[in-house]
Amino acid sequence: MQETSVVTGESMSDIFVKAFLQGRIQESQKTDIHYRSMDGEGQFNWRMVFSFDYLEAEQVIVHKESKGLWKDSRELKVPPRLVLQIWDDDKFSRDDQLGKEV
Repeated sequence: MQETSVVTGESMSDIFVKAFLQGRIQESQKTDIHYRSMDGEGQFNWRMVFSFDYLEAEQVIVHKESKGLWKDSRELKVPPRLVLQIWDDDKFSRDDQLGKEV
C-alpha cells in the first residue's frame, strides 16, 4: 500500500490495471481507478479489445513496424503474450507499479 488514509490511518491504494500485448506497449489500455483499496483488492468490469494479425501455423502475432515515411516497413513475429500490470494512481507524483503478470 502506497498511501495512508487521513481519516483512519490505514494504508490504501488507488489501483488500476494496464494491459497490452507484449511488444506493443504503445497500444496499452487501462481500466478505471478503484479508489481507496485498503487490502490491495479491486473489482473491475472492463472489456479490452486488442486487434492483431495471428499466424496460426506458426502460432505468432505479426507486428508491422515502419521507421518513417521513406523507410521500408518490417514484420516482427512474436509469441502471443498478454501483459497485465497493476498500478497505484498518484495525483502528485508518478504512478507506482504494484505488480505484473505475463
